[in-house]
Amino acid sequence: MKININKKSLLKCLDTVNKAVPQRAIMPITHNFLFVVMKNTCTVYAYNGKLQIKGQFAVESKEDFGMCVPANTLMNTVKLLSDEEFVFNYDPAKFILNIIAGKKKYKMSGFNPKDFPIQKVKGDDLIEIKLQTSQIIDHIKRLSNIVDWSEMRESLAGVTMLVNNGVLEITGVHGGRYFYRGITSIKPETDFGIVLHKDISVAIGQALGKGDTEIVVGKRNLSVKMDGFEYTSVLMDVKAPLVVENYFDYDSEKYIVIDKNEFLGSLRRLSNYSNEDSTLLLEIKGNELKLNSENVSYSIDAEEIIDIQNKDVEDRVFGLSINYLLSILGNISGEKIKILNGTGKIKMVCIQDYENVDYTEMWGLGEFVINAKTEVE
Repeated sequence: MKININKKSLLKCLDTVNKAVPQRAIMPITHNFLFVVMKNTCTVYAYNGKLQIKGQFAVESKEDFGMCVPANTLMNTVKLLSDEEFVFNYDPAKFILNIIAGKKKYKMSGFNPKDFPIQKVKGDDLIEIKLQTSQIIDHIKRLSNIVDWSEMRESLAGVTMLVNNGVLEITGVHGGRYFYRGITSIKPETDFGIVLHKDISVAIGQALGKGDTEIVVGKRNLSVKMDGFEYTSVLMDVKAPLVVENYFDYDSEKYIVIDKNEFLGSLRRLSNYSNEDSTLLLEIKGNELKLNSENVSYSIDAEEIIDIQNKDVEDRVFGLSINYLLSILGNISGEKIKILNGTGKIKMVCIQDYENVDYTEMWGLGEFVINAKTEVE
């Protein structure tokens, strides 16, 4: 059985599908790509026990067949070939693939393609959503960079997709102190709440994110069709996803505005003087923000003052993590940031891009406790 292959088309497909090839052995067959050729279309699968990615590309073939061949060997071979066109010659009786590229020949043994565990979302009560990819992709990209995947509390160890107040929110937490809330305009007909694990969150976060996305949610897994690929993933087993809205405590009429680049510069300098917890003392006083960092173990400290715009925020002192602040500012694209004043119910600072007037993207950062002597505990 022969198929003519175009290198560019093959690699474009494999570069994405390969993200689901496991790094460590689960089952020997999952270290392979499954190729299914039907009507001059080749569908490729990879599966690592949690995530399956399926892609397609066009081929020339007189026969329909399936083959299961070593993923790493195939990828390394094809990437190093200078030929743009070559031939796959497959022996289905022995599960052997021969690659012929000009005068070069390569042979590899595979597995029975019938043994490859293809994953599908099944059930009678599936939830189906079709939306513009741009409505979710940026939220997932941000969260795939900040979520603590090693978190022992499973509801905090992934990216949450939750219908809250009738709209889809995409949220996440780092360490129980650093929160992100992305509110979309999507209004699913059925309420649901799911938590995505690292593999699918990172894979989707690296996608181009163009056109439409189709999501199908089942009881234990979901599928996401995006950019011509289909991601099928198990879901994290949590009793209930975290509703981060409950932790965002702010008065939208009271806030300060800071130049982001000036703030970034101060944080980077002050981080050199901070303690092992990267604590920063902030004092709002009128139209000034005083920043203080200190490490008593090395007898060093530093202080800077930044001019701010103050919208009805009373003078106060609070403590935050420099590292978390740097991470948040790195995810904000605008030139100015807004820090909203809390109502006092929850010790949380809420931060957003000043231009984001509809509050669709919000960062939350838990405050350190400050005693009467303005020391961080």
